[in-house]
Amino acid sequence: DFWHYGGITRSVELHAVPEAGPLLWRAHVVPSSSAVEAEQPDGAPAAVDISLVLSGVEGGREELKGQGELGGKAESGGAVGGSPRCGGGAACPAPVYYFSLAFDGGEAVARNGTASGGTVRLEGVPVPDAKPWSPDAPHLHTLTVSMGGQSVTERFGLRRFGVDKATARLTLNGEVAKLVGWNHHTQWPVTAASPTDEQLDADIALLRKGGANLVRGAHYPHDPRWLDRLDEAGILFWSETLGPAVSVANTKDWAFFMVHQKRQLSEMIDNAINHAAVFAWGWFNEGPSDHPEACPAYGACSALARARDPTRFTTWADDHKTSGACYEHASLVAFNDYPGWYSSKSPRVWDGFAAAVAEGTTASGRHTVGKPMMISETGAGGVYEWGDNATASKWTLQYQSAVIGEDVDVALANDRISGISLWHFYDFKVDNCGSTWPCHGRPGQENGTHCTYDHPPPTTFEELRRLGPPNCTAIAPTFRPGGTNHKGVLDFWRRPKPAFAMVAAKYRAATGRPTASESAIIVQ
Repeated sequence: DFWHYGGITRSVELHAVPEAGPLLWRAHVVPSSSAVEAEQPDGAPAAVDISLVLSGVEGGREELKGQGELGGKAESGGAVGGSPRCGGGAACPAPVYYFSLAFDGGEAVARNGTASGGTVRLEGVPVPDAKPWSPDAPHLHTLTVSMGGQSVTERFGLRRFGVDKATARLTLNGEVAKLVGWNHHTQWPVTAASPTDEQLDADIALLRKGGANLVRGAHYPHDPRWLDRLDEAGILFWSETLGPAVSVANTKDWAFFMVHQKRQLSEMIDNAINHAAVFAWGWFNEGPSDHPEACPAYGACSALARARDPTRFTTWADDHKTSGACYEHASLVAFNDYPGWYSSKSPRVWDGFAAAVAEGTTASGRHTVGKPMMISETGAGGVYEWGDNATASKWTLQYQSAVIGEDVDVALANDRISGISLWHFYDFKVDNCGSTWPCHGRPGQENGTHCTYDHPPPTTFEELRRLGPPNCTAIAPTFRPGGTNHKGVLDFWRRPKPAFAMVAAKYRAATGRPTASESAIIVQ
């Protein structure tokens, strides 16, 4: 249900690495004493757990390993100890690594440690002048690690996600939070899936204008530049692996599919673990969770994510809702449904879903009790140019606003619902054949509904400035009119529909979140 662009769509970096280790590759930084499913101290954390990821050492990052041995004379910031090959068959002592840590450009403090599996771990390291990260005050700290003439600088935030025992609501820094926002794909005018920095900044500004404190990254890991901006803007982010149209057969394929699924999940965590905005790791969007035989795959992903990073929620967007059988493996329960759009149900259906989670009456039984629940997708379509219809029929902007408004009202009023991410922030191009290619004689999602434009869509920024966005003068609305998903509160060109201002007012009233002009990005 989204267009897959070909080629290399993001920046690629090449690193020259020494043939002999150790190489300091990354420093992963997470808040201490912040496991989502464990007893937590009050408030925000003031210390961090640090994992120094090394290559060129036994058990290190495999694709970067050098060919030389450790051992010999200790250099400043290097390692001293044994090597993978020890004389006489004796057991090799663990190498000791010497390095320094400096927070926020301050004084470097000498430390040392041994590596296990190519990683040196430090727990409970105090952060000088620690300031918490939150949507209202997104303070960010930096850590510079130096070792053997090498250094890496990582940015992180001090915040703690958890669950309120009394209400099963999601908490941030010990306070019950209501998360409000949108799903967000990676599509932009002119640049497609390779946005400029200015386009990223413009979408962040629109999210802040919309009162959002939440973005769900649909349906794949997002650009690190985007995550940087979310960190700075104080907007929480749900990060998920590529995985629409996952089948039961996929989840039972442990020789191939699940090998690569777990690998991409681990790589996503590698790339995003230091981003303060990330509050959840997700996978298997609208997967086969209603089949108990698929649950071991959900469990394997959850076990991997919790082992790597217990400070975030584990979840997936589930369109089976109360029929989902795998929620024992989620620490955050999330439902996709479109009342008033794909069905005639009222948005009040969300009250029933929230009650089922709270009371343990889904197919997962008591495994949902005590866990926060959120709406991961809901919404309605509206064609941007169809705003002056005499009646509020389906596909009109009036109809879209009415449905979305009810969805948001229910989510904000229900104390059992921790958040809502509307589908979608803007209109976007879809893959005509959906998850099945080729179409095999089917008309596809576009179904012959080509839009008649008042001028051709611009393909360069110069054309866009000169001609402006195109307007659709005629279209026959059906499943995906013109090959576009029209559920955005903005159109593809980022022009707001009436639903945008309506939702923004509701979001800001519920959270007290200031407009973009009233808030400031805070970086240490």
